[in-house]
Amino acid sequence: MTATRHLPCRASPETPSSATDGDGLLDHWKLAHGLDLIDPQDALLDADGDGQSNLAEFLAGTNPTNQFSVFKLVSVEARPLTPPLSPSDGAREIVLRWSSESNQFYAVEQAPNLSAPFTPLATTLRATPPVNGFTNSFPAGTSGFCRLRLQPWPTHLP
Repeated sequence: MTATRHLPCRASPETPSSATDGDGLLDHWKLAHGLDLIDPQDALLDADGDGQSNLAEFLAGTNPTNQFSVFKLVSVEARPLTPPLSPSDGAREIVLRWSSESNQFYAVEQAPNLSAPFTPLATTLRATPPVNGFTNSFPAGTSGFCRLRLQPWPTHLP
């Protein structure tokens, strides 16, 4: 008796539903990174120990077998606005830098506190590997939070 594994064959490009085990990881990506086509649990694993699941690595375009290939903030810098709007202005600018991968888009959002909804500062920021950057100015006395997120591939580009 012979055990046979039947896998779908596709002549067209894969879509997000082209995961044999339904875990959201495309079959060709799993094969390229040594993952099991029929194990849906491998999407939750962190193969390289960088703190990101295989699914998070897939979505970010990073390599799940390289702990240095990870979507993360590289630096956050707050500095006086140069030149200042006025001598006593006190406005500041925030500079965010993060690791980026080809064919990705990012969004930067802000909120006055973590209970408030985040609103976009910038969207559809194209990847500029290996590092992306974003600078925004804030009036004196302003406080709050910024967040960086992956953005789905836009249906139309600006």
